[in-house]
Amino acid sequence: MRFAILLCVGLFLADEPYGSIADLKLNKPEDKVDMPSVPAPKGALVLFDGKSFEGWVKKDGKSAPGWKLLEGGIMQVSRSGDIMTRQEFDGHFKSTSNSVCPTCPKPRARLVATAAFNLQGRYEVQVLDSYGLDSKDDDCAAIYSIAKPLVNACKAPTIWQTYDIEFHAPVFANGKKTEQSDRV
Repeated sequence: MRFAILLCVGLFLADEPYGSIADLKLNKPEDKVDMPSVPAPKGALVLFDGKSFEGWVKKDGKSAPGWKLLEGGIMQVSRSGDIMTRQEFDGHFKSTSNSVCPTCPKPRARLVATAAFNLQGRYEVQVLDSYGLDSKDDDCAAIYSIAKPLVNACKAPTIWQTYDIEFHAPVFANGKKTEQSDRV
C-alpha cells in the first residue's frame, strides 16, 4: 500500500513570539531546554529542507501549501489546512519530528495548538502541547484513539522538542496480509 505523509492541523496560534513559560510549573529543569536539531542520517530522504515547500501540497494533492516559511528554516502551520507529501511511500520507515507549540492561555487550553502526522490514512500521531498531563490516547505522541504514549515526553510549551516515529507497515503477498502492522 502506498501513502503520502499528511500533516493534519487544527487551530494553531503560532505567531511569534511563542509566549512565556515564566510562571509554568516545570516537572524538571531540562524541560525548558530546546532539543538540538540533528542532521539527517546519510541516505535519508529529507521531506522538508527548511528552504521551500517543494515536496509538499495541500490535502487536495495539487495546490501549494499556504503555510509560512520562517527564518531559520521553520515551517509554520497556518489555518489554511492540512498539507501532505507529494511523494507516496510504502513499507516500513522511521521519521524524525521537530516541533514547538506556543503557550496556551490560562487556564491551559490543550487545543490551542494541535497537529498530527497521518500515516496510511489510518494512524494519526499527535503533535500538541500535553506537557505535564497524564497522557491519554489523544495527547502528544499518541496514536490518536488507538494507543497512548508509553511516557509523556513533552517538553514545556515554547521549547523545541524532537521525537521519532517508527512505522512498521503490514506486509501483503498475492493480495493477502502476511504480516500485521506490529507498531507505529
